[in-house]
Amino acid sequence: MAGFKSDLMFLPEYGIGAVLLTNSDSGGVLLRPMMRRLLRIIFDGKPEAVGNVDASAANFKAELAKSVSD
Repeated sequence: MAGFKSDLMFLPEYGIGAVLLTNSDSGGVLLRPMMRRLLRIIFDGKPEAVGNVDASAANFKAELAKSVSD
């Protein structure tokens, strides 16, 4: 659907399910990094996934600013 993005993840053997919804076409850039972050929090607790999400958001904002200024 235009203007919205979503992602699902189910790990039934662990009793875990997650849904990520965005109300922006560009929100898709955060779907995979957010799911990776969730997996890291659940299984090993290492903080590098936070950097992945932050980097994806920063890259998107930079590209958006560049396209607006062109």
